[in-house]
Amino acid sequence: MADGQKHLVHQIEPFLESEDKSALKELLSNQRSSDIAEVVELVDNEQRRTIFDAMDKPTSAEVLEKVDEATRSELFELLKKEELKSIVSELDPDDAADILSELPEEERTELLESISAEESAEIKELMSYSEDSAGGIMDTAVISVSEDATVAEAVNKIRSAEIDEDFFSVCVVDKNGRFVGDVRIRFLLTRSEGTRIGDLVDPDTIYVTVDMDQEEVRNIFSKNDLIAAPVLENDNKLVGRITADRIIEVAEEEAAEDLYTMAGTDADELDTASVFRAARVRMTWLLPCIIGTAITALVMMFFKGHNPVIYVAAVAFVPMIAAISGNAGLQTSAIVVSGLAT
Repeated sequence: MADGQKHLVHQIEPFLESEDKSALKELLSNQRSSDIAEVVELVDNEQRRTIFDAMDKPTSAEVLEKVDEATRSELFELLKKEELKSIVSELDPDDAADILSELPEEERTELLESISAEESAEIKELMSYSEDSAGGIMDTAVISVSEDATVAEAVNKIRSAEIDEDFFSVCVVDKNGRFVGDVRIRFLLTRSEGTRIGDLVDPDTIYVTVDMDQEEVRNIFSKNDLIAAPVLENDNKLVGRITADRIIEVAEEEAAEDLYTMAGTDADELDTASVFRAARVRMTWLLPCIIGTAITALVMMFFKGHNPVIYVAAVAFVPMIAAISGNAGLQTSAIVVSGLAT
């Protein structure tokens, strides 16, 4: 446990024990949602209930989004349906889609029917994309202006837009809603108000398509040092954007997935309650090892009965072979990890 987590846990513990909700609420209001999420992962369900009762809905939504899947699964059981509905309504559509995809289909459908039709349609659209695709990780909150608009009209649209995330450019579309490029915010601040947006467009804007794999998207961001990229459908219609912070999450997911694959296991093993499932996942790598060592043992047993001299000589080499195998495995692991890091 990190020092920051320990400190916050020690701060919260007295309030949890005394159930002083007003003091707890005041304490939590001054904490980052990411720090609260880490504490929620550590405490029991009764204490989680107390913490959620002391948080406002926007903070509850952020905490629910930031906890790990195992904790979130337990919170689904803990939170009331009305409470979960109000929390989901506070989330951005892309985050809501990610969270709702973890719910059983019946509960997910019921929850989607309980929120506004507009929100529900947006979340359903995002959930229709593969979770490992650009469409699955994009944010649909994007500012777009017509290429025939003026700088003054674009600035007014930015001012009236309800977007919480930072952005550094405005997407430009034609009269059919097709993407033609983007305009940097600095151009809107340095050009005259009557300047046509189409004259400021960067036609070489790098974009991604909804069906592009998230690892490919990550590589595009890394190669071109992107902060954000528009997401287009196959007909060049603008549907959203992906930001660098989301790509950092993707990079972490891909690195973890590669490491688990290299080790012959998966990310769900820590959360699974089934020993048989863990054994099945690991057996892919362990079975060839078992077969190889069994063959070696049979060969040695054969020579033990037919030629004891060869058997004794072979036994002497066993420690050396084991040591070489271990070193080769460590070298391979180091190369793979180095490749993941770069």
